[in-house]
Amino acid sequence: NGVTATPTMGHGLLFVPAWNNTLYALSPKTGKIQWSYEGDGGVGIHSSAAVTADGRVIIADGVNVVHCLDAHTGEALWTTPIGETVGDHVWSSPQVANNRVFIGLSGFTDSASGRAPGRLLTLDLDTGAILWQRRMVPAKVCRTDTEVVCTTEGDCPGGGTCATAYGAGVRATPAIGPTGEDVFAN
Repeated sequence: NGVTATPTMGHGLLFVPAWNNTLYALSPKTGKIQWSYEGDGGVGIHSSAAVTADGRVIIADGVNVVHCLDAHTGEALWTTPIGETVGDHVWSSPQVANNRVFIGLSGFTDSASGRAPGRLLTLDLDTGAILWQRRMVPAKVCRTDTEVVCTTEGDCPGGGTCATAYGAGVRATPAIGPTGEDVFAN
């Protein structure tokens, strides 16, 4: 039940995501829990919550589902699964601009079961629909030369194999430009 994410203030509440996969809304003066919301499962919420000016709070849980909640009550407004591989994990905190939610995906670990291709996704703030995503690595690369993108073994120099590309995870929180039209991720 640890907490490693930075708490977020908004609408008179302190939002604290925890490793028990629960978002707590606390009174900042007393620490009393005003409401709590449990995600769908997994290894917990590792990123901070985003709070909007119009009363929404957004988190991603341990099984890569993004949740948009009413900040005052904790009622779910929408949920959107964003994971593609078993290794996907959200370390990045969501950011909101121009009625869109920006969030990064990375691998959970560097082990075979925790690897994933890094991605940046943008969701519609009102519906949770995925508007677009940007893969940080190609779908497949040659094992003999990882700078060569491939679709078949014949694309690879020296008879190499064509393999799924992993890495380049987006673990940091995306930065949004001053107009809300530019997004920067690493």
